Amino acid sequence: MQQFNSCFENQKYKPLAEHNLAIAHAFGFTNSPSFIVAKSDGSNPQKIEGAQPFIAFKTVIDKELGG
Repeated sequence: MQQFNSCFENQKYKPLAEHNLAIAHAFGFTNSPSFIVAKSDGSNPQKIEGAQPFIAFKTVIDKELGG
């Protein structure tokens, strides 16, 4: 708990959280959870919003892998 409180009070991850929030806004996310599936180089990002079953992720990933 002490480690958590120290991290929180020092705002260690605030810049990362703000960056991720900006990305979410740029993609127009309105639901939680939300996900971005992209190639390893960051190209062709696709969003998946809301609680989705495994098959929703598998479909997007398989398409990106060419399968």
